[in-house]
Amino acid sequence: MEFPLNQQVLDPEYVTNVLESKAVELISVYAVFQKNSARLVKSFKLQINTYGSINLIPAPVLQKYHDAFSKLFNHFKTLRADLDRQMNENTKHLEELDDSGAEDSFIYKLYRKKQGRLQQKIEYYDSIYVLYVAVIFVVEQEI
Repeated sequence: MEFPLNQQVLDPEYVTNVLESKAVELISVYAVFQKNSARLVKSFKLQINTYGSINLIPAPVLQKYHDAFSKLFNHFKTLRADLDRQMNENTKHLEELDDSGAEDSFIYKLYRKKQGRLQQKIEYYDSIYVLYVAVIFVVEQEI
């Protein structure tokens, strides 16, 4: 007996559409953001540990971090909006499944899981942005 999925013939156009979809693109863009921001935050935390406080970091060093955070957020300027858009689409699918009475379905569970992952991504992005705002605040106080 052959597994049902092995009996299906994949349409090459479908595969192309999936690979070029916004969701797949968003996953890869977010992965790059996460990798670069984690590296930047790790380095910044070392500075905080060295100087004891963000307020005690020397202005030239803090300015370098300000510039690095600024470049990061300029490069990923649409990421937060893209995550919100994906969250809204996912919420719409969940509501449609709720309305159809499919709360116990496998697909519903997949959308719930995706909803949780999107929420974590948004919270991570926001936490990095809050750190950037703190750097901006301290830099502006020193001017």
